[in-house]
Amino acid sequence: MNTLKKLLPLCLVLCLLVGCAPEAPVAEAPAADESFTFLTSGVAPGTVVATVNGEFDVTVEEYLFWMSLYLDTYRSQGYPIMWTAEDNFEAEFKDMILEVASMHGFLSWHANSLGLVLTEEDEAQVQLEINALKDRMGEDFGFWLSNMYQNEADFAETERTMYASDMLYDYYFGEGGKHVPSEAEFADYALRGQEIGLYNAKHILIRTVDDMRQQLSEEECQVAYERVCEIYDRLVEMGPSEADFDKEMFEFSEDGGLVEYPGGYEFGPGEMVPEFEYGTLVLEPGEMSEIIESTFGYHIIFRLPVDKNSARLREEVLGTLWNNWFDETQQSLDVQTDEVWESLDISAIDELRAAQNDAYYEAKEAAAE
Repeated sequence: MNTLKKLLPLCLVLCLLVGCAPEAPVAEAPAADESFTFLTSGVAPGTVVATVNGEFDVTVEEYLFWMSLYLDTYRSQGYPIMWTAEDNFEAEFKDMILEVASMHGFLSWHANSLGLVLTEEDEAQVQLEINALKDRMGEDFGFWLSNMYQNEADFAETERTMYASDMLYDYYFGEGGKHVPSEAEFADYALRGQEIGLYNAKHILIRTVDDMRQQLSEEECQVAYERVCEIYDRLVEMGPSEADFDKEMFEFSEDGGLVEYPGGYEFGPGEMVPEFEYGTLVLEPGEMSEIIESTFGYHIIFRLPVDKNSARLREEVLGTLWNNWFDETQQSLDVQTDEVWESLDISAIDELRAAQNDAYYEAKEAAAE
């Protein structure tokens, strides 16, 4: 399950989870002194299960929050969780959650160490999100929080720390950021656009389908082929330069996107029909293709260099650099655990948590009846 390796956007996840919860509150949430943490894990609240870089701790509640969040999200999206002895899933999942909790804690700690704080607008958004959940869940909100190993203050802090990655991205890769490439480096990335999955090309299209994408008759397709051959022969005779290509393109191309994209298409893997993508990749910038047939018709492609000032290029480069920074940082974390973390039985905790959840909603149904 490679999808386990990425941090999930918290607000999106929470919306997925609460969407499955009953809305009519009847039963009361367990009292705080019952310690949901101890009931399910056998570990006292506040117990440290890991220390990261010798700088900050991960508590049992923080670890179990991320465990619960991921388990509930996968189940809500239809992914079965099978706790069996036949595979190594439980051990892998347990380790993965430790990575998530440690990295999440690091992002928050690192942002704080750099003096990065939420804006007033961010704080207002945090409260807006919490209030929306409270309104949606009613009195169930208290139980849901306890079932996620948090109280309202902890939950508000968790929401705040989810902004840490955005603040760090802006700090390192936003406008004027510490790791933003120079203009010369962006120019070099443009020359190596294919390495980061960004291509640029324009084309002349003579269609073999109508506006409803229905295939034209055999006779009409033959006429289309003869037309594209005439254009191609003229271009070959001319050289051609980009200016020559543009002249033929604006006069004869039947591409519906020409008005919106007169300078050509910037695209990545899988964004265009395969014939167009492959036809572009075999060309060098400034080269023209032979006639290429796709489900849309006949294409003549002219490959362009990627513009160093392209907004798409900058977005792709900065996104790649951020992902590299994130992955390298996560791999470099020094996470030290002890016997408490080793003793956590994830499958048993999951079953006990589910039993507490079932008991709560069964009590609600009984009270409602």
